[in-house]
Amino acid sequence: MTKHAKEPVLPEKAAFARPNADGKRPAVPKRDEKPVMGLKSNKNFLHTNAVENIMSVAKKPQPKYVDTPGGTTNALEDSGLVPKFVKKDNYGTVPKYLEARKKQMAEHQANYEQYIQQRLQKGALNQVTAPERQKTLDGLKKNW
Repeated sequence: MTKHAKEPVLPEKAAFARPNADGKRPAVPKRDEKPVMGLKSNKNFLHTNAVENIMSVAKKPQPKYVDTPGGTTNALEDSGLVPKFVKKDNYGTVPKYLEARKKQMAEHQANYEQYIQQRLQKGALNQVTAPERQKTLDGLKKNW
């Protein structure tokens, strides 16, 4: 093993390019250019802000829970204490795959019952008519 064999191999050096090189700032004003001064606004900021706050709708407080005696609060929504699935649109509806499975099971059950009925009919005893019965009895008496 040679020295520095286990050190990671670094990629080749690339020239540094500023990410905002093409979007330059505006030029610095010249010495003889005078800045615009004395602009005044007729807007009453205190009055405007007060009216804006009075007319706004109050925010609904976020539900929280306190988990320590010191009063540490956490958001209730992320805690798992509130069921989120109840708010879903498809809550309470049976999923499509379960409906399809139920239908398939009903078809299989109907086919199975039909098969059982066929097997019972094949294995059932046949009723012998009176002349056939008499003929069979006569044959048995003759052989005995």
